[in-house]
Amino acid sequence: MKSINNVNLKKNEKILIGATFVISFLYAFTVAQVDCNTITMWGYDLLRSIFDGNISGYPEYTYEMHMMPNNYSLFDSVITAVFISPIFLVEFFAGISVNPVVYDVWYKVLILAIHIIDIVILYHLLDALDFNQEKKIKGILLYMLSAIVCLCVVAKGQVDIFSVTFILLGVLCFIKKKYIYMAILLGLALLTKPFVLLAIVPFYLLAISKFRGRVFLYGIITIIPYVIDYTITRILMPGYSDMKELNAEIYKEALGFTRVEEVFNLHINNVLVFLAVVIVICFISLRKGLREEAGVKDYLLYPTLMYIAYGIFVSPSCNWFITIIPALVIMGLKFRNEEDFELLNFGCNIGVVIYIFFTERFFRPGVKFTFLELMGFGNNYSSMFDTLSDERTAAYEIGSTLFMVCMLLVCMVYFIENTDRFKQKQNSREPAKWYKKTCFIIQYIPVILYLIINYFTIGRS
Repeated sequence: MKSINNVNLKKNEKILIGATFVISFLYAFTVAQVDCNTITMWGYDLLRSIFDGNISGYPEYTYEMHMMPNNYSLFDSVITAVFISPIFLVEFFAGISVNPVVYDVWYKVLILAIHIIDIVILYHLLDALDFNQEKKIKGILLYMLSAIVCLCVVAKGQVDIFSVTFILLGVLCFIKKKYIYMAILLGLALLTKPFVLLAIVPFYLLAISKFRGRVFLYGIITIIPYVIDYTITRILMPGYSDMKELNAEIYKEALGFTRVEEVFNLHINNVLVFLAVVIVICFISLRKGLREEAGVKDYLLYPTLMYIAYGIFVSPSCNWFITIIPALVIMGLKFRNEEDFELLNFGCNIGVVIYIFFTERFFRPGVKFTFLELMGFGNNYSSMFDTLSDERTAAYEIGSTLFMVCMLLVCMVYFIENTDRFKQKQNSREPAKWYKKTCFIIQYIPVILYLIINYFTIGRS
């Protein structure tokens, strides 16, 4: 496998990668949101509880300090705590008070570093799937230009980015037939964000014949990290689960349902729609797995459909979907005409920008919790948002629809193009060069558009 360090890039590829990295850098350090600060403070509170000799009171302490109980795993908070510990130690032993925004900015260094690591792993995955050099470069560019990646994860500092790292590494281990390592890595992904279960379940069903009798062993290994984390948390912090329940109640007060209730909310007559779709996807995955019919296309398609089903029938919270962005990119690179994917990808990213801009209102990502706040800047209300505020609900519903439907269309086109009947047709025309270039260049528009909105609303706070 060729190392990314030894890749000979063309001049235009170097320019595109450089420009795209600048966009990632700007999202990491000039755009943030309250979630970033909350996650950072959960790590800070864990350190404070340890140094105060009151680790058992950590769940209650962080709620008292921020009125937002920690509902992430202890594993997530430990990662944050370890990374911000150098600043904390200086503050603790020097007896000084450090602005919380400094912690937020430093935490973003970790997020950007993991983002770069994910890009490198994705490149190696594309290499393992036998893509040529041009497609590997395009693949990592499309991943980096995803509005979900830039705006919903890197900007917000969401821990979902760790799930991507573990999943990509797990998939590489799967390809290399290192199944024990694969199971451990998938377990760490699950521990980071439980929603990863939506991808893991169909994945294991598709691989059931490949794993044979060991499928149960690998399944158990995948669950072990979660069990260990839960056990340690219960022993060290007995009140952790109660605080998680409180977080669920706060969520319910804000939106009307808990996360669990959302799953069972939509029904037709007495049929639970999301559960029905899950059963269908799992049955098809199991059938293909038992008949040893599962190929690369199935491993890409069915976990992705599970996420899309969740987004359509339960909740379209954008940051969760970073888990399937690599799969969507790989599917798109396999399109007969990549321009079709790029148009759909553009629609998806525009949808995400519209959805985030209108649904999060006063909490939408901006310069707060970035180094620009340390310099006295903040975001004023957007005149565009004020003008369209009466149509806010319709606007973010349009954004959500674009986001979901474009992802679904990617899966549909990919499925159709992988049928035997379609493969026999060889009469597709090559698009004009100007059209191909345009379809790629417009990938930059959504993420640059949000940056422009962010910067044009900056003022002295």
